[in-house]
Amino acid sequence: MRDRVEVERIDGLGWPKHPTLSYAAMSLSVAFIGDAPDGYVVNVNVAGVDGAPLFSALYQYGDGGGLRQNFVGGHGFTGLHYVYHGGAMLQFWCQAA
Repeated sequence: MRDRVEVERIDGLGWPKHPTLSYAAMSLSVAFIGDAPDGYVVNVNVAGVDGAPLFSALYQYGDGGGLRQNFVGGHGFTGLHYVYHGGAMLQFWCQAA
């Protein structure tokens, strides 16, 4: 199965509700904050169905330009990640349009 979530940059402080993809064993949420104190921030979280955190990553950039960098293999600016939980596997990567 291949799903996609798109997020727009949110300017200003605060952490709004993240767009989420939900599956039987876990869910993935993403936010792109454009005016954080330390520059641009992409926050990726994976949680179990009970809401317990399984994975969290914060990608910080001085400006939006860093989001255009790609690793070899076409897996965006984050590279390819795998999260395993309850016999399920979630693969994901983030890229900028």
